[in-house]
Amino acid sequence: MSTKMRNLVKFSKVPIYLEVFSDDVIIFEKMSDPDRTKVVHLFLKPNSTEMSTNIPFEPSVRRKSMFQCEKNLDGYRRIMDDFVDIFVVTPVDFDMRSVPSDICIQYLEYAMSLGLKFKKVQVVISRGNVDCSRKVLAACAQATQLHIQLDRYSKDFFLLDKFRDYKMDVFELTINPNFEWFTLDHLLALTNCSNVRIHTVILSDADLNTFLKYWMSTIGAMETLHVELHDRGLIDGEAVMDGIPRKEIERNEKFEVERADGVKATICCDNLKFSIDLEKHSD
Repeated sequence: MSTKMRNLVKFSKVPIYLEVFSDDVIIFEKMSDPDRTKVVHLFLKPNSTEMSTNIPFEPSVRRKSMFQCEKNLDGYRRIMDDFVDIFVVTPVDFDMRSVPSDICIQYLEYAMSLGLKFKKVQVVISRGNVDCSRKVLAACAQATQLHIQLDRYSKDFFLLDKFRDYKMDVFELTINPNFEWFTLDHLLALTNCSNVRIHTVILSDADLNTFLKYWMSTIGAMETLHVELHDRGLIDGEAVMDGIPRKEIERNEKFEVERADGVKATICCDNLKFSIDLEKHSD
């Protein structure tokens, strides 16, 4: 881009939307022309003939050497500097599911240093540097949507303090092995998030009952909650609803309750799935 064209675009204040896929490419989309997207590669080998395209990019997941990750990070910084200098960058999406935590945090923190806001962030936290992984989760606190997969982490990886910082529209957590660390306290800490999905944890009927009573007595942000439980025996709906005024819709499975602010919600206790869905009323 020539200096004249660069200054013209800057003067026009063109808003764009960015999606960062792993340490591979950035999708660049003009808000005024959302049907056309371009792909910018973060790092190409010398004399590469690869070119940016006009078609949406579906990232491939593959392992890379640390050297190549670092090379891509240099390219990422240069490209992001240009985007911020030339355009008006709207919130950025990050799909970092194939990037190690120590590389991921550098991508996120650099975007934060440029004053960019995160819309949707997807990360995989695997066994490794615990402090670095916690930094990733802290950086994600500003995202509108956050999707975390925890893979092979020990009980020492305690996220309660980070959960309390989350006040986002969508929070999704998928836990693979070692899910025993997730407790009622973690669930209670997420009530400032509007829509929460938790996959494969161990919570008792008494835990769900305690949470539901707390949720009904407060006027928090949470509108929906969907929890998938590990195989610990089917949920007993009557035990979960014990002591809670409700209208039974389906025997021992589906109930209607009324929160402290008068808003009604549907509670489902279906096999190994527990959910809360606030009733929406159009104005």
